[in-house]
Amino acid sequence: MSINTALTGLRAAQSQLDVISNNIANASTTGFKRSRAEFADVYASGVGFSGATSAGNGVTLAAISQQFDQGNLNYTNNSLDMAMSGEGMFIQRDGDVTTYTRSGAMQLDDDGFIISNQGASLMGYLADAQGNVQAELNPIRIDSAQQPPQATTDVQTQLNLDSESAVITSAFDPSNEQTFNYLTTVAVYDSLGRDYTMQQYFVKDADNSWRMYPRVDGTDVMGGGTPYVNVDFSADGQISGVASAGTGAVDVAAKNAVTLTIPTSITGAASTLAYEFNLTTTTQYGTDFSVSEVSQDGYTAGRLASLDVNDNGDILARYSNGRSALMAQIAIADFTNMQGLSPSGDSAWLETSSSGPALIGKPGTGTLGNIQAGALEESNVDTSEELVSLITAQRNYQANAKVIETAETVTQAILNLR
Repeated sequence: MSINTALTGLRAAQSQLDVISNNIANASTTGFKRSRAEFADVYASGVGFSGATSAGNGVTLAAISQQFDQGNLNYTNNSLDMAMSGEGMFIQRDGDVTTYTRSGAMQLDDDGFIISNQGASLMGYLADAQGNVQAELNPIRIDSAQQPPQATTDVQTQLNLDSESAVITSAFDPSNEQTFNYLTTVAVYDSLGRDYTMQQYFVKDADNSWRMYPRVDGTDVMGGGTPYVNVDFSADGQISGVASAGTGAVDVAAKNAVTLTIPTSITGAASTLAYEFNLTTTTQYGTDFSVSEVSQDGYTAGRLASLDVNDNGDILARYSNGRSALMAQIAIADFTNMQGLSPSGDSAWLETSSSGPALIGKPGTGTLGNIQAGALEESNVDTSEELVSLITAQRNYQANAKVIETAETVTQAILNLR
């Protein structure tokens, strides 16, 4: 009986060695989670036997459980390398099979899908053209097509005109700096993405009253004898009104803005360029002239330049024209019982009845962790700890082998009694 009991010990020690060797072999595997061999003693039960009289029948392997504690983060230069910081797993699909992983080594395939190094598609919520994230879970695909241009429709300017500036009475001449007080410029775009430089010349013609002369590529865009816009201010320096004086601008009531229409004869554009020029935040204080912001909403065509992923799993496409667009949001999953997941290889797991259904959500919501872009989660194997456990397993194996040797010696002594 002691030999059979020792055999169970040998099997247990061998199982422990197998688990430890697998941990050590995967010490550098991205997203790997170490395992732990768990054992239970064996007792034979029957009539006339009790715990007080039974020596036990050895040991059995109760379970091999995986430990899902956080691994260290290794920072890389790849924007599509992603690591989970906190609870949760990436969702990936290969055909009809959905698996879950902590390995975030991703790349783009030739169709634009974000895939793992094993070819499984990363799952998430796609965004529409307006940047609204959809509710349905889908493989994430990045559209690498050239971003089409957008014609300028709105120009915003935020500047201060010095109230102490001198009144200019001479006729406006853009080539003569003595005939205007200040000049600002902004690029505007037509429907084909071609850019033009819009100049705004500011001329003070009376207290709290200015004229703005808009020109595109040095050409008057308003025409007529009054090619300017009247800009008036109240006593507190706030803008009080904008009125069109020329034929090329239409006053936008109550908005302190004008709509400028630039004919194709000036720009050579495919269509007439028209946009709203807003001066709402323009002031006239007794401080130096300054331009805080000049912005417009048009842009030229752009090629996909890079992809960025933020903590919330938003995937932003950045284009060569300086624009960015939300493409998708990564979805992550958590489980009630992580140790109930079934390993499927390639640092991935399958959902089982023991794990419970996947609890899917967006990074940073509820108990779900955040995503660290440009990093990979290393294996959570502690090599020094595994080597100590290896020594212990070796000693256990040797001790059980010694039990068999001793039992054989005793048996031989009994046979030699005759």
